[in-house]
Amino acid sequence: MPSAEKNRWIADVNSDDGIKYRLFCFPYAGAGATVYRPWKMRLLPDIDVCPVQLPGRENRMAEQPIVDIRQMIPELVIAIKPYLDRPFAFFGHCIGALIAYELAGELQRRGLPQPDHVYASAFRAPDYDNPNKILHALSEEEFKQELKGYGGISSVILENDEVMGKLMPLFRADFALHENYQATDLPELQCPISVFGGTDDHIVQQEHMTGWADKTSALVTTKMFPGGHFFINNNRENILETIRENVNTKGYPPALPGRQ
Repeated sequence: MPSAEKNRWIADVNSDDGIKYRLFCFPYAGAGATVYRPWKMRLLPDIDVCPVQLPGRENRMAEQPIVDIRQMIPELVIAIKPYLDRPFAFFGHCIGALIAYELAGELQRRGLPQPDHVYASAFRAPDYDNPNKILHALSEEEFKQELKGYGGISSVILENDEVMGKLMPLFRADFALHENYQATDLPELQCPISVFGGTDDHIVQQEHMTGWADKTSALVTTKMFPGGHFFINNNRENILETIRENVNTKGYPPALPGRQ
């Protein structure tokens, strides 16, 4: 069994023999593992949703957030390795998609089990230059104003100085992680990539995502959903159904009659 140190990264893993497939989910900027908890009930018993908890949030709030993906990925490899004993996929939204891609590539580079699918949601192709304003070094007021433009954060939170005082270092760290990112020399993935985008997302537009096709030797599909950058909040059921259909097509686990 993984140690307590490693378990801090991977939340709610089900080790029952009946679990045939795992979906590791990586959160977006400022978020923690709990954003994917509702997915777990919707996909079980077919798929075990395993949210990834990054340092600096929720039960890891006391830890320093990681601002360099080159530091994060080796730690994630150690943490996730014990759970790669059955077929699995990666899902990431926003910076979570970048982390999912880098981790998949590093697993392949090390000759470890690899995901049989990567879902890259609301993130540009990794080697596409960031077309947006650099935010992590802005003043607090400027940064808060830019965050409003992303959506997904309620005005109640943004206008609460005490709450934002605690969250601001995490937001800055997460934005620094992807704004300072430089494409790494990873091997071409061998699994399909599903790219998800929002039709009204002005942060990551469809043309920013076309380069994902160069990141794998397998099939790349793009699916657009109505909404802005946080389209996953209003399209959860359609996204989960897409994932479930992909898993069932692979033959594990079999589709369950009557599932809604």
